[in-house]
Amino acid sequence: MQITVNRIARLHLGIQAFVLRSAKSRAGDDMRGVSDGHTDPAVDTAIEDEMTDRQVPDDFPRNQDLGSVTGVQPKLLVREVDGRYQSGPTDEELWVRYDACEDLASQLSAYVSRKIASSGLSPDVALTRAEKGVRLKVDAGEWGFSQREMAWVIKRTRQLLFEAADKSPNKPTH
Repeated sequence: MQITVNRIARLHLGIQAFVLRSAKSRAGDDMRGVSDGHTDPAVDTAIEDEMTDRQVPDDFPRNQDLGSVTGVQPKLLVREVDGRYQSGPTDEELWVRYDACEDLASQLSAYVSRKIASSGLSPDVALTRAEKGVRLKVDAGEWGFSQREMAWVIKRTRQLLFEAADKSPNKPTH
């Protein structure tokens, strides 16, 4: 199963353009002539709309495992972001991770639906097989999702499958 990265790449470019525009506005004339790679106002508007019209669901995992430091005394792992110390992901980072997970869940749902239709597997069996394949990729380090994000992706995939089954015209009526 091939997972496309177009949406992630588009978001990455959008964030880069957003960051560059923010830096330009803060720096004023110092960055005159610096380009963010495009001049199309429609692209700017689409990026800004996507950047401002987003919400991460409450059940999405928010805390990333930052790591650990050895020693006797307790330590707090933080990083500096825009001049402030932060212990978790920024809103931008959280949203990018959520969007990647939502995209994966959507693709898995479509993949599992095709497998159900073509091989006659039950939804649970097809989803379990897809989950095994995804977990192998994550455990091998090929895909950068945390275990909590993977649990969320599988839960979301199951939701999408049941939503699609409820809307299906072939759904049996009782």
